[in-house]
Amino acid sequence: CDDVDDCVGALDACGVCNGPGEIYECGCTEIPEGDCDCDGNQVDVLGVCGGGCSSDADNDGICDDVDTCVGNPEDCCTDYNQNDLCDADEVVGCTFPSAPNYNPLATMDNGTCISSCYGDLNGDGHIQLEDLLDLLQFFGLYCYEVDDL
Repeated sequence: CDDVDDCVGALDACGVCNGPGEIYECGCTEIPEGDCDCDGNQVDVLGVCGGGCSSDADNDGICDDVDTCVGNPEDCCTDYNQNDLCDADEVVGCTFPSAPNYNPLATMDNGTCISSCYGDLNGDGHIQLEDLLDLLQFFGLYCYEVDDL
């Protein structure tokens, strides 16, 4: 018996008489209901604990305050290759006018051009320094097999 408290034994770190101590995720307590961590943060609309996104109207995983495409997806333009055409509007194909399989509608070359002059890598009808430079830009890279070109 002591005159300090009613506990016979020792108080643990959480103030519990003969208790187990800090055994919960937050030490002496569980993560509070509605929080996602011990610091009181909540999960934002993108599922990030402590994240700052409050709205993702089109559910594309991009927060609306940085999303350039919110609302009508047909009004949106993603242009990863930065050629001023929406990626959805790109037409891939042969873009060398001298190639027999030239596609005048193609906006992005896909490397399928056929040439009667195989050293002419840039399709200008002449084998010259520019063709060598086009080849050397790929020097040291690994080639991967591409099906159905």
